[in-house]
Amino acid sequence: MRWKGKIISDPPNSIGKISMPKNTPAGTELNSKIVDEVGIICDYDDELYYKVFQLIQYSDDEGDRAFRIAYWRYNEDKNRWIWGQYHQMIHIDEWNELYQKAKDKGFFDRYKD
Repeated sequence: MRWKGKIISDPPNSIGKISMPKNTPAGTELNSKIVDEVGIICDYDDELYYKVFQLIQYSDDEGDRAFRIAYWRYNEDKNRWIWGQYHQMIHIDEWNELYQKAKDKGFFDRYKD
């Protein structure tokens, strides 16, 4: 792809990758696999982001899944994509509850433009 007149690498594809173990505030070590992902390129002139919505699976149990909204940022000095350090992950059941509350309130229709 091209950005600022230069050819740069396409954003990374994380599908199938294993996440590095993370310790939660409670001290639980989480291992996960990225099952699926969709993303968009966001060009802010001086900064380039690849924002993604991912499906994360914590174990071999397909019921133990979560969504993650995350991003990659292109670093011109290093000439590569850098993973954003902090992201929100939300269990699918929690997402469904939150999404339904927002939908019932008319949240998405009210703020779409």
